[in-house]
Amino acid sequence: MIRHILLFFCLLTSLAGFGQDSIRHDFAFANVRYVNLDLGETYFAGDVPVELLGTEKHYVHLRVGSDTLTLRTARRSPATTSAAGQIFVADSRAVSQLSGNDPIHGLLKKEVLLGISPGAQPLADSYIFGFPVTFTDGYIWKTLEEDYMFSYKPDGKEAGSWSYAGVGIDMMESRAMQKNAVVAMESGRVVWIETGYDQMPLATLCIESESSPGTYYIYEHLHSDDLMVRRNDRVIRGDAIGYAWGTSGWNHFRLTVTKPDTLPSFATRHHYAINFYPQLLDLYFGRQPVFTHTFTRGQIYFGRPDHMNGNSKNVSAYESRHGTGWLLGPWNPADKVEWVSARRSGNARLRKTLFYGQPAQCVNPHNYYDFEINVRPGVYRIRALVGDHVVNTWQKVEFEGVVAGTFEKGAGDLDWTGEKIVRVSDGKLTVRIHLKDHMVAGLAELVFQMAHE
Repeated sequence: MIRHILLFFCLLTSLAGFGQDSIRHDFAFANVRYVNLDLGETYFAGDVPVELLGTEKHYVHLRVGSDTLTLRTARRSPATTSAAGQIFVADSRAVSQLSGNDPIHGLLKKEVLLGISPGAQPLADSYIFGFPVTFTDGYIWKTLEEDYMFSYKPDGKEAGSWSYAGVGIDMMESRAMQKNAVVAMESGRVVWIETGYDQMPLATLCIESESSPGTYYIYEHLHSDDLMVRRNDRVIRGDAIGYAWGTSGWNHFRLTVTKPDTLPSFATRHHYAINFYPQLLDLYFGRQPVFTHTFTRGQIYFGRPDHMNGNSKNVSAYESRHGTGWLLGPWNPADKVEWVSARRSGNARLRKTLFYGQPAQCVNPHNYYDFEINVRPGVYRIRALVGDHVVNTWQKVEFEGVVAGTFEKGAGDLDWTGEKIVRVSDGKLTVRIHLKDHMVAGLAELVFQMAHE
């Protein structure tokens, strides 16, 4: 009798905080529980209800406790602190549909996939997980790469997918040298190693998680001659496994974390990708980067080729931790603008209809685009290089509402605006590019500097 009472008590305890209609989480990675939700469904994080109220493309409306939150799908965004703990949108139907529901998005079963880390826990415990690059040589991760989690790839049809799985981590300072070793993010076993593909000394290896069997780390773009592990080796968190392979292009390696139903093969290595970008930020910064980057001067390049700028193209939506970005919205599910790369330069390409004929095709409801820079309040000198390397353009340029000129340029004919002096009172230096009819506008570079406060 006493045994039955104890069992009943344990059952009640395990259900505490879960409403009668509660949805259970689908899987976990590190301290994050991932849960699929449809409209109107509720998940209880402890005793805090998290309800999906609705979606607007890649924007998701949630009720968390007594609060209402609107979050973007966190393709390269940190988690948000809420009554339920740290929370982010790991994937959404609108983002998945951009790639034709590619198996990359296989963990998404309903309208949205949320990641929730309850209480005050870090997203990933540093004694179990580590950042996948050693800091011994002074490695700095700027988090500005264009190849981030589920980043939309306009050339995806040729590359096999419109959606980027995993994170491409910039290693430009390690080109042609054994510097900044790539290390095991967690302890585990090397399941397989693939080399000799694409007629280059490339290596891809798969490590199965020790703390969560069935979760796999896929390391790609390593130099096959510099591998420090073999198949079936056990690796400890922080063990060096190799170095990124560099060419005249972008020196980087790619890390994807997956949770498939069966052991992944080389061909299926990107399927069922876990959005672990917030955990990666947590491991690098120590906790989630809640700070806002603020500038007093800068030089910003747009669309430059990978090898010129560490694959930072400045075409994605605004992130406060970066301090820069395009002000877009639900109308743009790719969360970025177009670009073109020339040999040593490039430009953001702006037009009324973006990504025409592609899954991400969308129409800007405005006749302009705004690029925003976080700055200290004060007076600034600013100028811009406008035009497009490939097509004719027309653009009217404003800095903080001050007109810098109207420019109609031929293909490959780029021109600087005159320098303007503007006052910024709200901490946001806004560059507005006006459109005309169906013509393309282009922005290649911005240079700004505080003149005085």
